[in-house]
Amino acid sequence: MSTNYGNPYLYPGYNMIKVDLQIKQEFIKKRQMTFEEALDVALIVLNEKNATNYTINDAKGLSRKRELVEIRHCVGYILTTRKIGTLKSIGRFFGGRDHSTVINGNKKWQDLMDCYPSYRRCTNEVLSIID
Repeated sequence: MSTNYGNPYLYPGYNMIKVDLQIKQEFIKKRQMTFEEALDVALIVLNEKNATNYTINDAKGLSRKRELVEIRHCVGYILTTRKIGTLKSIGRFFGGRDHSTVINGNKKWQDLMDCYPSYRRCTNEVLSIID
């Protein structure tokens, strides 16, 4: 097992997730990544880390649950640093949020990565799948 985010036996469908990630990785490398694909990969990695089962609609919604906010921050950070979209388009993608919300989320995600190695590992795992 390559990650240390949680016990794979407690998370149903663990092996299916790894196969799903490999398929998505091969597909994404063939062309430019979309917002939906970045969110989908981040959802798989962070759902595994947090032992949750959130969907794309949950992440794009208005909920302020910690896990969902972290997913939005992670994807916004990755999309911004990879220059895949503008701040305005990323905010619009996440349920009509403002560009300043994306900037704030990027700063918070960077702070979390600086303080906690698990957030850095999650980000690196998502980036390794996307790149």
